[in-house]
Amino acid sequence: MDFIADLQNHEPDFRVSVELVDQISFCYDNPEGYDVWTCADDHGWHAYHRVPLSDCYYGHVFWNERNPDLVKIEILEQQKYYLENTQNLLNLLTLEAVLLKAKTLLLHSAFIRAGEKGILFSAPSGTGKSTQASLWQQHRQADIINGDRAALRSVNGVWTAWGLPYAGTSGIYRNISAPIGAVVALRQAKTNAIRRLRPAEAIRYLYPELTLHRWEAVSVEKAMNLLTELVCSVPVYLLECRPDEEAVCLLEQTLKEVF
Repeated sequence: MDFIADLQNHEPDFRVSVELVDQISFCYDNPEGYDVWTCADDHGWHAYHRVPLSDCYYGHVFWNERNPDLVKIEILEQQKYYLENTQNLLNLLTLEAVLLKAKTLLLHSAFIRAGEKGILFSAPSGTGKSTQASLWQQHRQADIINGDRAALRSVNGVWTAWGLPYAGTSGIYRNISAPIGAVVALRQAKTNAIRRLRPAEAIRYLYPELTLHRWEAVSVEKAMNLLTELVCSVPVYLLECRPDEEAVCLLEQTLKEVF
């Protein structure tokens, strides 16, 4: 599905400027050995992206702290084919870092909308996020907004999930948002069971599913603060389940208490 931004009725949070260059400008000496190398100087934050299996860095992202509404990207002229794919462009942008600066988390999850509320199924790849989302679509006519990731942000005290302009293997990505009714950590099991997680438990299950620069202490601290706020504001459940309608019924009955 197409992901279209309504720029006529909404001002963007930030703009991206892309420039093709003959040579990448480095704020320090040319780094070696990093697929993505980040640093900061007196002017702002930088990220450099390396051509796979090469010593060449093809992209430079710069966020000027004095002009936070504009993100600049330099990309080598001979590597401009990277821009032909939306996900490549967003990876080059280092979207998770840009969103974090806007107090937004990027969570590995299948995002559905049931009624007016959003439900996020979060788990390691291969656990069954897309399967549970599809079961809710099949048996409860829920809308699948994104099959792989969602952006989460508190707006006027209400935690809200947004779709993203790319997806995983599901191929589903829609420009729709919804207030978060619940986050569900999934695990496969022979029988269906559910329980609400305490905040500390919820963090233990959800933190590994954040897309995050874990090598940057400042980023980790910001993400942990936001995640703590999220799990103290939104119910988080552990659903150990089979891929069947009974799992849908069990979660639905549980969520009637909070929806």
